[in-house]
Amino acid sequence: MLREKEVERIDTVTGARLEPLFQSGLTEVSFSPDSAFLAGLTNDRLLLWRNVRRSPDAPDLFDEYDGNPVLNVPLPQEKP
Repeated sequence: MLREKEVERIDTVTGARLEPLFQSGLTEVSFSPDSAFLAGLTNDRLLLWRNVRRSPDAPDLFDEYDGNPVLNVPLPQEKP
């Protein structure tokens, strides 16, 4: 759910509430087709977060959701 300063995250398998995504100014959000990423737009930025939860014994260092975007780029000021 998109709120003024956060995006509520819910595990669709267990129904458990996950740590919310804090980002003010979001105007749109969308999941990737596999739900591994969440993209968000503000008036001047494109942001992308990893949205993957794996088992606790997974060796991947990037498993933990830390709330930081993996991509944060400015949008062009002039609209095409």
